[in-house]
Amino acid sequence: MPEEPLPWLLGVARHVLLSLRRAQGRRDALIERIAAGRPAAREEHAEVLARRELAAAALATLTDAQREVLLLIAWDGLTHQEAAAALGCSAPALRVRLHRARRRLRGALSELEGEEQASASRPHRPESEPATRETQQRTSTSRLIKEPR
Repeated sequence: MPEEPLPWLLGVARHVLLSLRRAQGRRDALIERIAAGRPAAREEHAEVLARRELAAAALATLTDAQREVLLLIAWDGLTHQEAAAALGCSAPALRVRLHRARRRLRGALSELEGEEQASASRPHRPESEPATRETQQRTSTSRLIKEPR
């Protein structure tokens, strides 16, 4: 603690108040984003959930390293420099990893969307007909989330 504590304490209090104000601003912005993105109808809500499930299934197809790079940038909001430091690599190496992970994620999303569209266009299988292992794996996206390929 400095010899004169009052200026130091005032500086600390100022920083605490500014931090609280920034946090409140972030909370308000988050609430506005959530309210703006809220689906208007149940059908839209189901569509949003289906997209989230599809994205989770696509993420599950990535390796742990690829998933980590994507999540550090997209979910945690780190810059390339910060993510590189967190992963212990250089920024150029991180950009290469990120590019490859995004490319693989796009491919997985395209593949899963194609499977989803193909299954939607197929005639409905009667309940009396047993499901094959292939159709069970294709339609069970929750399984993809829990058990990466």
